Amino acid sequence: MARVFKIKKDELLNEINKNHIFGKVKAHVHVIEYQKRGLPHMHLLIILDYDAKIRDIDKIDSIVCAEIPNKATHPELHKIVTKNMIHNPCGIKNGNPFSPCLENGKCTKEFPKEFIAKTRENVNGYHIYQRKDDGNKFTVRMKNGQGEVEVNNKWIVPYNPYLLLKFNCHINVEICSSVKSVKYLYKYIFKGHDSCNIRIHQEPTAGEGRPNQLIYDEIEQYVDSRYVSPPEAFWRLNQFPLHGKSHPIYRLAIHLPDQHNVIFEEGKEAEALEKDSITSLTAWFELNQKDPEANQYTYAELCDHYVFGPWDIITEDGKKIKKKMWRKRLRGTVIPRIYSVPPKNVEKFHLRMLLFHVRGAKSYEDIRTVDGILYDTFKGAAKARNLLEDDSEWEKALEEAENNAMAAQFREFFAYILVYCTPHNSEYLWQRFKETLSEDYAIRENLMGSPEEYALRDIEKILNSNGTCCTNFGLPAPITLQDNDDDEFDMALAEFEANEMVAKLNAGQRAAYDTILAAVHSPVLRPKGRCFLWMVQEGLEKHFFSIA
Repeated sequence: MARVFKIKKDELLNEINKNHIFGKVKAHVHVIEYQKRGLPHMHLLIILDYDAKIRDIDKIDSIVCAEIPNKATHPELHKIVTKNMIHNPCGIKNGNPFSPCLENGKCTKEFPKEFIAKTRENVNGYHIYQRKDDGNKFTVRMKNGQGEVEVNNKWIVPYNPYLLLKFNCHINVEICSSVKSVKYLYKYIFKGHDSCNIRIHQEPTAGEGRPNQLIYDEIEQYVDSRYVSPPEAFWRLNQFPLHGKSHPIYRLAIHLPDQHNVIFEEGKEAEALEKDSITSLTAWFELNQKDPEANQYTYAELCDHYVFGPWDIITEDGKKIKKKMWRKRLRGTVIPRIYSVPPKNVEKFHLRMLLFHVRGAKSYEDIRTVDGILYDTFKGAAKARNLLEDDSEWEKALEEAENNAMAAQFREFFAYILVYCTPHNSEYLWQRFKETLSEDYAIRENLMGSPEEYALRDIEKILNSNGTCCTNFGLPAPITLQDNDDDEFDMALAEFEANEMVAKLNAGQRAAYDTILAAVHSPVLRPKGRCFLWMVQEGLEKHFFSIA
């Protein structure tokens, strides 16, 4: 089975990348994963060339279909679609209340879809495909064995007819049309294998009315087990690749003078320092001193024309050694990326900013020189180059993060800019980026408020942990909101577990426990409270006491 899957995977990539069935491909990336039952599947993201971009509804309909084929005119395609491309009806109404796609009683894949007479473009970054109410339907047997149910075009997973006929397997084809959807696709294909939490309970003793007792083992709490199915084991034993991409990604080093990373073993510090004394940044300075042609490129542009690596060179005394340096690129392309730097690292942050604008620098001093004036700091040089007009530096930083950070990460980044960078007009930045800051809430249903209010609530939590709040920065004060999907908390079980753990405390632990609880419940100490320091020698159950 693993060999057949690999053959189909290779042929699918060949059809897309070489035969260009969707148009000329500019880049692609794919990841192989294994489902809970051990069967393999692939997540593939392709980026089409500019001239091959899908820009109109007719092109969309020629690639993606979300309807049941006509059985009389396309019998083979009808057979494949009805076997492989049906989302198994889920929900209480369909007799399948325990389907894995359900969350709070609703399908996370948003099935069944609505009937659509004509394809609609770019709705929240995705297209809504044509699903006509043409009366075409058939009966399927439920996967849970609970009878049969009738399905129509509302339950069809989007597919490409050509690929389905050729490979005769499940191939879901979707078209995305915005940076937002692409960003979430990258997150999805690199999410890793599925995991689940398991709680082990001891069976209740006969005749006793006690709830199930949780078996608590502090060591086992930290064991991360994994099930490897036979197909996955075969795949790994044959060293088949688990991921692939069209372009290599090269990360360019960035550091302040004499502050680059050096990895060493104890007792070999001097050897490691000599080995790692040259980085891609310092080698760029050296290249600009020796090669006038390189002076026309910025640090970020250099990878398109030169290659960095350890190269064999002959020293003056005739010895052959390896040296890290840049050399002319003869073939191939890479995608360069300079390591991200948080704004609170002020000098390093502005050094990174300058590296996108300065050409032919031969030293750090060259980067800090503007119109013949040597500035003391990188921030001063960036300001002299008009890179720091008002809040433009923070706006540019947010624009860059907007393209790759998830909404939660973006909110955290936004909050830290408020705390550590003190932008001049925080309200403008909020208005400018509030749609991206709240994009994950925008696609959720049954919210108690607007997506922006939920985003403000999360930002407020981060600001509160840093001793400030939204109103201090001119942002609207968030209202009190509650999530509808909070996990239910079993108070009875929690109380039982707590009492069992308290009963196991020794005399010293119990004395500390009683003292702390007395302070918590004491009205005299409110609102100031008290601070306790719990110091115990290693191995004396600090973690157990903390949980109790």
